[in-house]
Amino acid sequence: MDRHDLIKILLKELPWNIYWKTREGIYEGCNDRVAKILGLANAREIEGKNDVDLLGEELASLARANDKQVFETGVEQSFEEFGFDEHGEPCYYLTHKKPLFDVNGTVIGLVGISIDISDKKEIESLKVEKEVIQQKVQTLKVAAGSIAHELRTPLASIRFAIAGLKRYFPKLLSGYKKAVEAELIQSELIRKEHLASLETVVPRVEREIKYANEFINLMLANIRFENLTRDNYNTVELGSLLLEVLEDYPFNDGEIGVVNLAHEPSFRFWGHRSHMKNVLFNLLKNALFFIKRCDKGQIQIWCEPGEKVNKLYFKDTSQGMEEETISKIFEEFYSKRSEGTGLGLTFCQKVIESFNGTISVESVLGEYTCFCITLPVVTEPH
Repeated sequence: MDRHDLIKILLKELPWNIYWKTREGIYEGCNDRVAKILGLANAREIEGKNDVDLLGEELASLARANDKQVFETGVEQSFEEFGFDEHGEPCYYLTHKKPLFDVNGTVIGLVGISIDISDKKEIESLKVEKEVIQQKVQTLKVAAGSIAHELRTPLASIRFAIAGLKRYFPKLLSGYKKAVEAELIQSELIRKEHLASLETVVPRVEREIKYANEFINLMLANIRFENLTRDNYNTVELGSLLLEVLEDYPFNDGEIGVVNLAHEPSFRFWGHRSHMKNVLFNLLKNALFFIKRCDKGQIQIWCEPGEKVNKLYFKDTSQGMEEETISKIFEEFYSKRSEGTGLGLTFCQKVIESFNGTISVESVLGEYTCFCITLPVVTEPH
């Protein structure tokens, strides 16, 4: 085997893209891999062509800029270059360009060797994305802890004040009414509609305090989902939990009327009662938001026990979701709402998975969104 035959074999078998060109940018040869990527019938077709002929003006200008550095410095260099693979798909190449010299030491061209690093770039991108997400979560945890503390302190003061108001305010109102009846004071001092409103102010403030505290708890739970452990998991009866959720959720006026719960059948599951309660709070909060925004819709909640798995369905008939939203709905920090954190449904998924279950979503835009929580049948104590 002579030297030329050996070179041909190497060019064919080496797992790299190899080409060489003149200083003027005219290609003089390449291996079969390069020819296939460029859509050439064979390697010989590259001879006499330039980067514009093969790559188009935009990619050619980038390639020429890298070539120029090699020609002007006379030093081999490596670059990350954007291009396309043999299937026409976008990709990234790590390209090493080595100058070629004549007998006088003048640069007359270069040889390029490249390899597809798209997978590596994707891994690096995912690593960076993961680091960014971790930083966001850490920032949110610190901020949320601080905000929760700053909010709970005045809420506790308000609750304390309301406790005193609840004890004495009805007596003050009763005394005012008696004074009006005895014509000791003018009845016009407080209008009747304002008086009626004052009679409900204490329960309304209590409800708002409860609302604020519940959502502070929910916010903290959503952000601290990575701390989930199974230490306190046990068997939970879902039916009673659903009733508790509807009793404790801080509904606004009229919201409870759109919720339809099928009380039977029910089932038990292995998990954590408070975690599951927060999952259901998240689903309720999201559904009520979209029902309010669309000014239409109902919420339906029902169970379907099975032989091996049990299912809990949570459906709202408001606006539904687009396909893109469905595919990303459980991703961290993905939210279509400007005020959303994008962590609520991620938390839900983490919780259900810690119960050895799954959560999925089905939706038709303009019609409905239905979440299905699937949990293993509890056959014996864990």
